[in-house]
Amino acid sequence: MIKTAIESNGYEVVPMKSLFGSHSLAKEVQVITLNWFDAVPDYPMPKLLPYLVRNIARIYYFKANHIKIIHTFHNMLPHDTKHPVLSSYIIKFMCNHADRVAVLCDYSKTALKLYMTDEDIAQKVRVVYHPTYDGIYPTSEVNIPELSSDSNKMHILFVGNIRPYKNIEMILKIAEDYKEKDVEFTIAGKPISEEYATQIRKLGVKAGNVNLIPRFIKDEEMTSLYQWADIVFLPLSEKSSLNSGSAMLSITFKKTLVATLVGTLMDFPQDSMFTYRYDNEEEHYHAASVAFERAFQTWQSNHSNLRDMGEQLYLYAQKKFSLPEVAKRYGLIYSELEN
Repeated sequence: MIKTAIESNGYEVVPMKSLFGSHSLAKEVQVITLNWFDAVPDYPMPKLLPYLVRNIARIYYFKANHIKIIHTFHNMLPHDTKHPVLSSYIIKFMCNHADRVAVLCDYSKTALKLYMTDEDIAQKVRVVYHPTYDGIYPTSEVNIPELSSDSNKMHILFVGNIRPYKNIEMILKIAEDYKEKDVEFTIAGKPISEEYATQIRKLGVKAGNVNLIPRFIKDEEMTSLYQWADIVFLPLSEKSSLNSGSAMLSITFKKTLVATLVGTLMDFPQDSMFTYRYDNEEEHYHAASVAFERAFQTWQSNHSNLRDMGEQLYLYAQKKFSLPEVAKRYGLIYSELEN
């Protein structure tokens, strides 16, 4: 999507790896946009250090060739990182050496105070926003046999890779709290490991009201999953999460959410969602439960309420976060760096 946004402003986009095979091409490139360049993989140290040195050397190579750098700041820290100190150092290094820092939500400017001075934030940081996913997925529905067809129940959906930082266990714990009520959950996505899949499967069986689809979800299945849902549940980690593509995807499919109030959702009207904050992990379950109960009561009072909230979020996103709007913001950054 970002490649499309940049190209729509009349710029030619070339893969970064092409620069290292052609010094003459590097001389022609004026701007490079980096995504996830600050990620620190969970390699053992003998493998990790050469990896980081190579990436740092690349930044100096770009600078030596007078290539302007746009660094995209995605999250407070990489999810589930085993190297938080190194991760913080790399994020700060990237912010210091970038000519512009592109951020995907307004709250990122506050989060960046951990890594940049107020003066640098004012000079370098530009908000581009996370675009909606309109036109990305097929709109036709397909049969998904794991889904129930009981329209008299409230349907709650989680879609995405099933990993510990996404707090799937909390969703299942709340599912168990509502097993005697007209509520049904679906958790769809590929688990990080077979061991974790087994753990999640046991909790789902215990709750008794969970459809578990522990596999890769195809693009053509996405519309059917979201059409099944009344609401999406995203109990994200406040420690690492700043932006959420899953939240923007849900809104693109016109679904409201029960979710941690991460930066992406701070940019939306709060009366159209059931968001919450928490100070520590012990408080997370309570805060999520209170927000979920509000959603359940809203559904009980009128089943169309949640649909109306999702529609309102979608209309708001179209005005501010559509790909053409995001493209305009990228265009402004490129124009600044050309002058």
